[in-house]
Amino acid sequence: MFKLLRFVLPVAAAAVLSACSTTPDYQTGYTPYNQNYSQTGYQTGYAPQPYTPPATQQQTYTAPAQGDFYPPVPFGQKILLKAQDIKFISSYNPPNRAPNIEHLLLVTPEQIIHKWAENRFSVDGTPDRHVRFLIKDAGIVEENIITGSCFKSVKQQYSAKFEVTIQIVDAEGRVLVETTALAAKKEIVDSEATYQERERVWTNLMFDVVKILSARLDNELSSPAFNDYIKR
Repeated sequence: MFKLLRFVLPVAAAAVLSACSTTPDYQTGYTPYNQNYSQTGYQTGYAPQPYTPPATQQQTYTAPAQGDFYPPVPFGQKILLKAQDIKFISSYNPPNRAPNIEHLLLVTPEQIIHKWAENRFSVDGTPDRHVRFLIKDAGIVEENIITGSCFKSVKQQYSAKFEVTIQIVDAEGRVLVETTALAAKKEIVDSEATYQERERVWTNLMFDVVKILSARLDNELSSPAFNDYIKR
């Protein structure tokens, strides 16, 4: 009997480990909807370059009066930066494989952050200043976790982490002021959850993290360091 158990137990353990390492059923054979998406407007490996504005471009900048009051940045409202233009640049390189799951989404976190930033930030035409909105992290990672004390079960935990940096540079590419904001959140899903149920969790997770990111950026941009670079 003991000899039989010595043979059976290693085989059973190997089977469990094999089952845990296989690709979840909801990912098998899945073709992402955004496989043909082209990241128009993104650049990678950005290095500041001198900027020469067109000779015919109108200069509409008006210098602020002395003693202007600088209230905090209003949450959720349009933020007007005192610069000539704004570029959205991504240095995040999505793995497109497990444990990351961004490639399984109809709209990726990177696209969500880009669209949100386009809606939140604009410029007033101040010459010789340029805004760089850098997307440094836009990942969602899946991992198996064991829950319960007596009756243990395996579930999936999704961890989202978004990080962005806002820089204002001069005509020569020198950074005048910058700030970085990072936001993260986790959600747990039952192993029996369908792909549609997981997709709803992923989507809600993305928007929740963007809300956190927005609040943290509002706080950072309300600091005195940005008084000369934001139209309050």
